Amino acid sequence: MDIEQGFVIGIDKPLRWTSFDVVNKVRWQLCKRLGVKKLKVGHAGTLDPMATGVMAVCVGRATKRIDTLQAHTKEYVATIQLGATTPSFDLEQPIDAFYPTDHITPQLVADVLPRFTGAIEQVPPAFSAVKVDGHRAYALARSAAAAGEHAQGGLMRANTRATQHCRNSGDTHDTTAEAAIGLKPKTLVIDDIQLLSFTAPASTSPAASTAPAANPAPAASPAPAASTAQAASPAQAASPAAPSVSVSDGSAGGASPAASPAAAANLAAPAPLPREGMRRKLFLTAPAAAADPRLAACPAITLRIVCSKGTYIRALARDIGQALGTGAHLTALRRMRVGDLVADRCITMDALPAWLDAHGFPPLPSKPETTNTPTS
Repeated sequence: MDIEQGFVIGIDKPLRWTSFDVVNKVRWQLCKRLGVKKLKVGHAGTLDPMATGVMAVCVGRATKRIDTLQAHTKEYVATIQLGATTPSFDLEQPIDAFYPTDHITPQLVADVLPRFTGAIEQVPPAFSAVKVDGHRAYALARSAAAAGEHAQGGLMRANTRATQHCRNSGDTHDTTAEAAIGLKPKTLVIDDIQLLSFTAPASTSPAASTAPAANPAPAASPAPAASTAQAASPAQAASPAAPSVSVSDGSAGGASPAASPAAAANLAAPAPLPREGMRRKLFLTAPAAAADPRLAACPAITLRIVCSKGTYIRALARDIGQALGTGAHLTALRRMRVGDLVADRCITMDALPAWLDAHGFPPLPSKPETTNTPTS
Protein backbone atom coordinates (compact mmCIF):
# COMPACT_ATOMS: atom_id res chain seq x y z
CA MET A 1 0.00 0.00 0.00
CA ASP A 2 1.47 3.32 -1.15
CA ILE A 3 1.32 5.85 1.66
CA GLU A 4 2.61 8.58 -0.67
CA GLN A 5 -0.28 8.18 -3.11
CA GLY A 6 -2.76 7.65 -0.30
CA PHE A 7 -5.62 5.18 -0.01
CA VAL A 8 -9.19 4.76 1.21
CA ILE A 9 -10.14 2.41 4.04
CA GLY A 10 -13.74 1.22 4.37
CA ILE A 11 -14.52 1.28 8.10
CA ASP A 12 -17.60 -0.18 9.76
CA LYS A 13 -18.18 2.53 12.39
CA PRO A 14 -19.07 1.18 15.83
CA LEU A 15 -22.02 2.31 17.87
CA ARG A 16 -21.44 5.42 20.03
CA TRP A 17 -18.20 6.40 18.25
CA THR A 18 -18.18 9.77 16.52
CA SER A 19 -16.82 10.05 13.00
CA PHE A 20 -14.02 12.14 14.51
CA ASP A 21 -13.16 9.27 16.84
CA VAL A 22 -12.80 6.87 13.91
CA VAL A 23 -10.53 9.25 11.99
CA ASN A 24 -8.39 9.86 15.07
CA LYS A 25 -8.04 6.13 15.73
CA VAL A 26 -6.89 5.46 12.15
CA ARG A 27 -4.49 8.43 12.27
CA TRP A 28 -3.04 7.31 15.61
CA GLN A 29 -2.43 3.77 14.36
CA LEU A 30 -0.73 4.96 11.18
CA CYS A 31 1.39 7.66 12.83
CA LYS A 32 2.65 5.27 15.49
CA ARG A 33 3.48 2.59 12.92
CA LEU A 34 5.15 4.98 10.47
CA GLY A 35 6.97 7.00 13.12
CA VAL A 36 5.50 10.33 11.96
CA LYS A 37 3.80 13.07 13.94
CA LYS A 38 1.41 14.30 11.26
CA LEU A 39 -0.63 12.56 8.57
CA LYS A 40 -3.64 13.73 6.59
CA VAL A 41 -6.67 11.60 7.42
CA GLY A 42 -10.31 12.49 6.83
CA HIS A 43 -13.68 10.91 6.16
CA ALA A 44 -16.18 11.20 3.32
CA GLY A 45 -19.43 11.61 5.22
CA THR A 46 -20.33 11.98 8.90
CA LEU A 47 -22.25 9.32 10.80
CA ASP A 48 -24.00 10.22 14.05
CA PRO A 49 -22.73 8.51 17.23
CA MET A 50 -25.84 6.32 17.45
CA ALA A 51 -25.41 5.09 13.84
CA THR A 52 -23.19 2.31 12.53
CA GLY A 53 -21.93 1.24 9.13
CA VAL A 54 -19.88 2.39 6.18
CA MET A 55 -17.37 5.21 6.61
CA ALA A 56 -14.89 5.96 3.84
CA VAL A 57 -11.70 7.04 5.62
CA CYS A 58 -9.20 8.76 3.31
CA VAL A 59 -5.46 8.79 4.02
CA GLY A 60 -2.74 11.00 2.53
CA ARG A 61 -3.39 12.28 -0.98
CA ALA A 62 -6.64 10.33 -1.06
CA THR A 63 -8.11 13.13 1.08
CA LYS A 64 -8.39 15.05 -2.21
CA ARG A 65 -11.09 12.55 -3.19
CA ILE A 66 -13.32 13.34 -0.19
CA ASP A 67 -15.65 15.68 -2.10
CA THR A 68 -16.06 13.10 -4.88
CA LEU A 69 -16.79 10.30 -2.42
CA GLN A 70 -19.24 12.45 -0.46
CA ALA A 71 -21.27 13.01 -3.62
CA HIS A 72 -21.92 9.28 -4.06
CA THR A 73 -25.34 7.79 -3.37
CA LYS A 74 -25.79 6.37 0.13
CA GLU A 75 -27.98 3.54 1.37
CA TYR A 76 -29.31 3.10 4.90
CA VAL A 77 -31.46 0.74 6.95
CA ALA A 78 -33.30 2.74 9.60
CA THR A 79 -35.65 1.71 12.39
CA ILE A 80 -38.09 4.45 13.39
CA GLN A 81 -40.14 4.42 16.56
CA LEU A 82 -43.51 6.07 16.00
CA GLY A 83 -45.51 7.81 18.70
CA ALA A 84 -42.70 9.60 20.54
CA THR A 85 -40.04 12.23 19.89
CA THR A 86 -36.70 13.21 21.38
CA PRO A 87 -35.03 16.63 20.94
CA SER A 88 -32.36 15.07 18.67
CA PHE A 89 -34.82 12.66 16.97
CA ASP A 90 -32.65 9.68 17.95
CA LEU A 91 -31.61 7.96 21.18
CA GLU A 92 -28.93 10.48 22.12
CA GLN A 93 -31.51 12.32 24.20
CA PRO A 94 -34.52 11.18 26.23
CA ILE A 95 -38.11 11.17 25.04
CA ASP A 96 -39.74 14.56 25.42
CA ALA A 97 -43.29 13.88 24.18
CA PHE A 98 -45.74 11.12 23.21
CA TYR A 99 -48.34 11.24 20.41
CA PRO A 100 -51.37 9.17 19.30
CA THR A 101 -50.71 6.20 16.98
CA ASP A 102 -54.06 4.38 16.94
CA HIS A 103 -54.73 5.60 13.40
CA ILE A 104 -51.44 4.28 11.95
CA THR A 105 -51.57 1.12 9.81
CA PRO A 106 -49.09 -0.47 7.38
CA GLN A 107 -51.24 0.79 4.51
CA LEU A 108 -51.10 4.37 5.81
CA VAL A 109 -47.30 4.13 5.98
CA ALA A 110 -47.25 2.74 2.43
CA ASP A 111 -49.39 5.65 1.26
CA VAL A 112 -47.19 8.27 2.96
CA LEU A 113 -43.70 7.08 2.01
CA PRO A 114 -43.90 7.95 -1.73
CA ARG A 115 -44.26 11.61 -0.73
CA PHE A 116 -40.60 11.45 0.37
CA THR A 117 -39.11 10.18 -2.90
CA GLY A 118 -37.52 12.34 -5.56
CA ALA A 119 -36.33 15.89 -4.89
CA ILE A 120 -37.59 17.05 -1.49
CA GLU A 121 -37.02 19.94 0.90
CA GLN A 122 -35.62 18.94 4.30
CA VAL A 123 -34.88 21.06 7.37
CA PRO A 124 -31.77 19.73 9.19
CA PRO A 125 -32.25 18.72 12.84
CA ALA A 126 -31.64 21.34 15.51
CA PHE A 127 -28.95 19.08 16.98
CA SER A 128 -26.70 18.97 13.92
CA ALA A 129 -23.43 20.48 12.68
CA VAL A 130 -25.14 22.72 10.14
CA LYS A 131 -24.03 26.35 10.49
CA VAL A 132 -26.50 29.15 11.17
CA ASP A 133 -24.94 32.62 10.90
CA GLY A 134 -21.52 31.14 11.59
CA HIS A 135 -22.64 29.06 14.58
CA ARG A 136 -23.24 25.31 14.72
CA ALA A 137 -26.91 24.46 15.05
CA TYR A 138 -26.28 22.12 17.99
CA ALA A 139 -24.57 24.95 19.88
CA LEU A 140 -27.59 27.19 19.34
CA ALA A 141 -29.92 24.38 20.42
CA ARG A 142 -27.88 23.78 23.57
CA SER A 143 -27.90 27.50 24.32
CA ALA A 144 -31.68 27.46 23.98
CA ALA A 145 -31.81 24.51 26.35
CA ALA A 146 -29.68 26.34 28.90
CA ALA A 147 -32.02 29.30 28.61
CA GLY A 148 -34.99 27.09 29.38
CA GLU A 149 -36.40 27.27 25.84
CA HIS A 150 -35.65 23.65 24.92
CA ALA A 151 -36.03 20.12 26.32
CA GLN A 152 -39.25 20.23 28.32
CA GLY A 153 -39.93 23.78 27.15
CA GLY A 154 -39.94 25.74 23.91
CA LEU A 155 -38.65 23.27 21.33
CA MET A 156 -40.83 20.48 22.68
CA ARG A 157 -43.88 22.74 22.45
CA ALA A 158 -42.81 23.74 18.94
CA ASN A 159 -42.52 20.06 17.99
CA THR A 160 -46.00 19.42 19.38
CA ARG A 161 -47.46 22.35 17.43
CA ALA A 162 -45.62 21.22 14.30
CA THR A 163 -46.93 17.66 14.54
CA GLN A 164 -50.51 18.83 15.08
CA HIS A 165 -50.18 21.30 12.21
CA CYS A 166 -48.81 18.61 9.89
CA ARG A 167 -51.61 16.24 10.82
CA ASN A 168 -54.10 18.90 9.78
CA SER A 169 -52.35 20.27 6.68
CA GLY A 170 -49.74 17.75 5.53
CA ASP A 171 -46.99 20.40 5.68
CA THR A 172 -43.76 18.94 7.09
CA HIS A 173 -41.89 22.22 7.62
CA ASP A 174 -44.09 24.92 9.08
CA THR A 175 -43.63 25.91 12.76
CA THR A 176 -40.98 23.24 13.42
CA ALA A 177 -38.62 23.56 16.36
CA GLU A 178 -35.70 23.85 13.95
CA ALA A 179 -37.13 27.08 12.58
CA ALA A 180 -36.74 28.58 16.04
CA ILE A 181 -32.96 28.66 15.62
CA GLY A 182 -33.03 29.75 11.98
CA LEU A 183 -32.51 26.47 10.10
CA LYS A 184 -33.76 26.61 6.51
CA PRO A 185 -34.93 23.78 4.20
CA LYS A 186 -32.36 22.23 1.87
CA THR A 187 -33.04 20.42 -1.38
CA LEU A 188 -31.93 16.79 -1.56
CA VAL A 189 -32.88 13.63 -3.42
CA ILE A 190 -34.39 10.45 -2.01
CA ASP A 191 -34.02 7.84 -4.75
CA ASP A 192 -35.94 5.07 -3.02
CA ILE A 193 -37.72 4.19 0.22
CA GLN A 194 -38.84 0.66 1.00
CA LEU A 195 -40.83 -0.40 4.04
CA LEU A 196 -39.00 -3.51 5.20
CA SER A 197 -41.13 -4.15 8.27
CA PHE A 198 -44.01 -2.76 10.31
CA THR A 199 -43.90 -3.77 13.96
CA ALA A 200 -47.41 -3.56 15.32
CA PRO A 201 -48.10 -2.44 18.91
CA ALA A 202 -48.19 -5.20 21.49
CA SER A 203 -51.90 -4.60 22.03
CA THR A 204 -52.72 -5.06 18.33
CA SER A 205 -53.91 -8.47 17.28
CA PRO A 206 -52.02 -10.20 14.43
CA ALA A 207 -55.15 -10.22 12.28
CA ALA A 208 -55.54 -6.47 12.57
CA SER A 209 -51.89 -5.76 11.80
CA THR A 210 -51.51 -8.12 8.85
CA ALA A 211 -54.69 -7.33 6.99
CA PRO A 212 -53.47 -4.02 5.47
CA ALA A 213 -50.17 -5.65 4.51
CA ALA A 214 -51.96 -8.31 2.48
CA ASN A 215 -52.79 -5.77 -0.24
CA PRO A 216 -49.88 -3.37 -0.58
CA ALA A 217 -49.65 -0.55 -3.08
CA PRO A 218 -49.62 -1.72 -6.74
CA ALA A 219 -45.96 -0.79 -7.11
CA ALA A 220 -44.94 -2.98 -4.18
CA SER A 221 -42.26 -5.60 -4.68
CA PRO A 222 -40.45 -7.98 -2.32
CA ALA A 223 -37.90 -6.12 -0.24
CA PRO A 224 -34.31 -6.79 -1.34
CA ALA A 225 -31.84 -8.22 1.13
CA ALA A 226 -30.57 -5.23 3.05
CA SER A 227 -27.72 -7.08 4.72
CA THR A 228 -25.72 -6.82 1.49
CA ALA A 229 -25.53 -3.65 -0.51
CA GLN A 230 -25.41 -5.77 -3.69
CA ALA A 231 -29.15 -6.30 -3.22
CA ALA A 232 -29.60 -3.32 -5.52
CA SER A 233 -26.99 -2.28 -8.02
CA PRO A 234 -25.93 1.39 -7.93
CA ALA A 235 -27.75 1.98 -11.20
CA GLN A 236 -30.97 0.41 -9.91
CA ALA A 237 -30.82 1.94 -6.45
CA ALA A 238 -30.11 5.43 -7.73
CA SER A 239 -32.97 5.53 -10.22
CA PRO A 240 -35.63 7.98 -8.99
CA ALA A 241 -38.04 6.99 -11.75
CA ALA A 242 -39.56 4.00 -9.98
CA PRO A 243 -39.64 4.37 -6.19
CA SER A 244 -41.02 1.26 -4.52
CA VAL A 245 -42.68 0.59 -1.20
CA SER A 246 -42.72 -2.93 0.20
CA VAL A 247 -45.05 -3.62 3.11
CA SER A 248 -44.77 -6.45 5.61
CA ASP A 249 -45.75 -6.99 9.21
CA GLY A 250 -42.86 -7.61 11.58
CA SER A 251 -45.13 -9.19 14.20
CA ALA A 252 -46.22 -11.84 11.71
CA GLY A 253 -42.71 -12.73 10.65
CA GLY A 254 -43.08 -11.15 7.22
CA ALA A 255 -40.17 -8.74 7.49
CA SER A 256 -37.28 -8.89 5.09
CA PRO A 257 -34.75 -11.34 6.54
CA ALA A 258 -32.12 -8.64 6.18
CA ALA A 259 -34.02 -6.03 8.15
CA SER A 260 -33.74 -7.51 11.61
CA PRO A 261 -29.96 -8.19 11.63
CA ALA A 262 -29.25 -4.74 10.27
CA ALA A 263 -31.38 -3.06 12.88
CA ALA A 264 -30.15 -5.35 15.63
CA ALA A 265 -26.57 -4.40 14.84
CA ASN A 266 -27.23 -1.02 16.44
CA LEU A 267 -28.68 -2.54 19.59
CA ALA A 268 -25.79 -4.93 20.25
CA ALA A 269 -23.20 -4.17 22.88
CA PRO A 270 -21.22 -1.17 21.59
CA ALA A 271 -17.50 -1.32 20.91
CA PRO A 272 -15.34 0.29 23.60
CA LEU A 273 -14.72 3.98 23.08
CA PRO A 274 -11.26 4.77 21.66
CA ARG A 275 -8.46 5.47 24.10
CA GLU A 276 -5.02 5.52 22.48
CA GLY A 277 -3.94 9.15 22.40
CA MET A 278 -7.46 10.31 21.66
CA ARG A 279 -10.03 12.65 23.08
CA ARG A 280 -12.71 10.66 24.89
CA LYS A 281 -16.34 11.48 24.21
CA LEU A 282 -19.25 11.39 26.60
CA PHE A 283 -22.60 11.04 24.89
CA LEU A 284 -25.99 11.75 26.36
CA THR A 285 -27.76 8.47 25.65
CA ALA A 286 -31.19 7.44 26.81
CA PRO A 287 -31.32 3.69 27.49
CA ALA A 288 -34.48 4.29 29.50
CA ALA A 289 -36.20 5.65 26.39
CA ALA A 290 -36.24 2.25 24.67
CA ALA A 291 -37.53 0.65 27.89
CA ASP A 292 -40.38 3.11 28.43
CA PRO A 293 -43.48 0.90 28.81
CA ARG A 294 -45.59 3.39 26.88
CA LEU A 295 -43.65 2.54 23.70
CA ALA A 296 -45.12 -0.97 23.76
CA ALA A 297 -48.38 0.57 22.56
CA CYS A 298 -46.67 2.33 19.64
CA PRO A 299 -45.74 0.84 16.26
CA ALA A 300 -42.26 0.94 14.71
CA ILE A 301 -41.13 0.74 11.10
CA THR A 302 -37.88 -0.31 9.44
CA LEU A 303 -36.99 1.37 6.16
CA ARG A 304 -34.40 0.96 3.44
CA ILE A 305 -33.44 4.42 2.18
CA VAL A 306 -31.32 5.31 -0.86
CA CYS A 307 -30.47 9.00 -0.88
CA SER A 308 -28.13 11.80 -1.86
CA LYS A 309 -25.45 13.67 0.03
CA GLY A 310 -26.73 15.88 2.84
CA THR A 311 -29.69 13.73 3.87
CA TYR A 312 -30.35 13.61 7.61
CA ILE A 313 -32.13 10.33 8.33
CA ARG A 314 -33.10 11.73 11.75
CA ALA A 315 -34.87 14.59 9.99
CA LEU A 316 -36.51 12.14 7.59
CA ALA A 317 -37.81 10.18 10.59
CA ARG A 318 -39.17 13.42 12.06
CA ASP A 319 -40.91 14.37 8.79
CA ILE A 320 -42.36 10.90 8.17
CA GLY A 321 -43.77 10.94 11.69
CA GLN A 322 -45.33 14.33 11.11
CA ALA A 323 -46.81 13.18 7.78
CA LEU A 324 -48.34 10.22 9.64
CA GLY A 325 -49.84 12.59 12.20
CA THR A 326 -47.63 11.51 15.08
CA GLY A 327 -44.13 11.91 16.48
CA ALA A 328 -41.12 9.76 15.55
CA HIS A 329 -37.46 9.20 16.28
CA LEU A 330 -34.69 6.87 15.16
CA THR A 331 -33.88 3.86 17.31
CA ALA A 332 -31.36 2.26 14.93
CA LEU A 333 -29.48 3.40 11.83
CA ARG A 334 -26.98 1.53 9.70
CA ARG A 335 -25.30 2.87 6.57
CA MET A 336 -25.11 -0.03 4.15
CA ARG A 337 -23.40 1.60 1.20
CA VAL A 338 -21.50 4.68 -0.01
CA GLY A 339 -21.18 4.44 -3.79
CA ASP A 340 -19.56 1.06 -4.47
CA LEU A 341 -18.22 0.72 -0.90
CA VAL A 342 -20.50 -1.73 0.92
CA ALA A 343 -20.75 -2.69 4.58
CA ASP A 344 -19.85 -6.33 3.96
CA ARG A 345 -16.44 -5.27 2.66
CA CYS A 346 -15.61 -2.84 5.45
CA ILE A 347 -13.40 -3.64 8.42
CA THR A 348 -14.26 -3.13 12.06
CA MET A 349 -12.16 -0.99 14.36
CA ASP A 350 -11.14 -4.12 16.26
CA ALA A 351 -9.83 -5.61 13.00
CA LEU A 352 -7.93 -2.45 11.97
CA PRO A 353 -4.53 -3.45 13.49
CA ALA A 354 -4.62 -6.86 11.77
CA TRP A 355 -5.63 -5.20 8.49
CA LEU A 356 -2.68 -2.82 8.69
CA ASP A 357 -0.37 -5.74 9.51
CA ALA A 358 -1.65 -7.68 6.49
CA HIS A 359 -1.02 -4.70 4.20
CA GLY A 360 2.64 -4.40 5.14
CA PHE A 361 2.60 -1.55 7.63
CA PRO A 362 5.26 -1.66 10.37
CA PRO A 363 4.05 -3.05 13.70
CA LEU A 364 3.22 -0.77 16.58
CA PRO A 365 6.35 0.02 18.61
CA SER A 366 6.48 -1.94 21.80
CA LYS A 367 6.20 -0.04 25.04
CA PRO A 368 9.53 0.24 26.91
CA GLU A 369 9.71 -1.92 29.98
CA THR A 370 9.98 -0.07 33.25
CA THR A 371 12.06 -1.48 36.07
CA ASN A 372 12.03 -0.39 39.63
CA THR A 373 15.59 0.27 40.79
CA PRO A 374 15.92 -0.24 44.52
CA THR A 375 17.27 2.72 46.39
CA SER A 376 19.76 2.43 49.21
